[in-house]
Amino acid sequence: MAAQMKIPPGLDYAPISGTNPNLSYGVVEAANGDEPRRTLSDVLVRRLFPTERPGAGLPWENPTCEAWDVVLPREACDGLRDPQVLSLAYHLRAGEKIQHLAAVVTLRFPEVEDPAVRMHLHEAWELSRGFAFRLTRKLEVASVVILHVPARSWGANGAHAHLVMPVRRIGSMVGFSTFVKQLINPAEGRKLIDAEWSAHREGAGYAG
Repeated sequence: MAAQMKIPPGLDYAPISGTNPNLSYGVVEAANGDEPRRTLSDVLVRRLFPTERPGAGLPWENPTCEAWDVVLPREACDGLRDPQVLSLAYHLRAGEKIQHLAAVVTLRFPEVEDPAVRMHLHEAWELSRGFAFRLTRKLEVASVVILHVPARSWGANGAHAHLVMPVRRIGSMVGFSTFVKQLINPAEGRKLIDAEWSAHREGAGYAG
């Protein structure tokens, strides 16, 4: 059964326990105790720019992550493929009233470092991006997929990908609309992501 843990130091969401030890899930909230309120921009910048972050109000040029992409549902306008535009649009007309920001899925790939298993980094990337596409179509949300390889520049952790999904549906005329309750509810969200990730890996030939 899924259980919500406390927010660990350095993380912006409370992880939800699940069946896969190489997957984590949680929802970033705008308000968390006495900490300053967050926006979707805060959530994205810390992952797109693990090093050398842009100053407040500056364009998000040359993210320092390994790779990134914005995957959109069919009804979304092309302009939302820019993550900075996407983050600003999320708060349009809602301002600081909005509380639920984004569901964050982290996918870890120990296979990339294990010569006995042998998964190339490009495989991990395509598997992650394909999963983002699967969730985007199923839930009608955007997903910013971000690949990190800390060992190449700033740390010792292994290769992993983040899927940052703003937790509101996107419509063709209204932009962001209703919240996706499946993602916001801890137990439902984690159960959904575990099941979808298992099915996606199996379908792509990476069962286990």
